[in-house]
Amino acid sequence: MVERPQEYGWSSYQSYVQEDIEESTLVNTDKILGNFKEPKRLKYQGFVEDGVIKDVVGLLNH
Repeated sequence: MVERPQEYGWSSYQSYVQEDIEESTLVNTDKILGNFKEPKRLKYQGFVEDGVIKDVVGLLNH
């Protein structure tokens, strides 16, 4: 288990949040990032990290 999505080596998360990452032939970010307004990558990062924080807090409260 990792604390942050970018710490998991097999995650596609980096492809979604880093502008300067080399475009992958395995991950097409257009569809997911298309659901966010500019700055898309930053908004996606906030969406994911907000959900992770809520999950952790929920686990700690039980």
